[in-house]
Amino acid sequence: ITQGRTGMELSLFSREVIAMATGVALSHEMFDAALLLGVCDKIVPGLLIGALAFGHLPAILVPAGPMASGLPNREKARIRQLYAEGRASREDLLEAEAASYHSPGTCTFYGTANSNQLVVEVMGLHLPGASFVQPGTPLRRALTEHAARRVVELSASDEHTPLAHVIDEKAVVNGVVALLATGGSTNHTLHLPAIAAAAGIQLTWDDFSDLSAVTPLLAGVYPNG
Repeated sequence: ITQGRTGMELSLFSREVIAMATGVALSHEMFDAALLLGVCDKIVPGLLIGALAFGHLPAILVPAGPMASGLPNREKARIRQLYAEGRASREDLLEAEAASYHSPGTCTFYGTANSNQLVVEVMGLHLPGASFVQPGTPLRRALTEHAARRVVELSASDEHTPLAHVIDEKAVVNGVVALLATGGSTNHTLHLPAIAAAAGIQLTWDDFSDLSAVTPLLAGVYPNG
């Protein structure tokens, strides 16, 4: 909706609004644990930044998973190019966009939303294997239900594991390495340092550079491959 408009300048501002809203919700001191429901670009970083202010609580992120494939990315790009050249109508463009983003779930390319899912799972904040299961499937529902049961177990048993104990230096480095190894979104050079800072950890662009020098690229996923 905001592509090419001034709303794009509010990208990080919207992340901070989400972080503050999460903090306000958790500040009522009524909760033994938190299920963080989110997946898209600024939502996941905002949820984590806000939840880390209450890092004594166990927390699990519950992703939506990616939508099923729609219009192929190359065809989508072709229609956009034709529209930019004045050789396709606005109706053609909107039809292509609607066919590309046609159902619940993250967009059908390896952008920030899908990078979010991978990175936070590697950091230990999802159920294992939860990231890329499509919405509306029996497995997606089962994973969501089990996440709810698991976070209760983490709050009410000898397994008590607060969020602040999960996001440590090793988890942050694991997240960066996963991002680099898969060619994930460069937006995480902004989001991961902010998440780390909320956990009391300093992560710099020099750290990204140093890790990049020793991390091989293991996947070529659109749009980077």
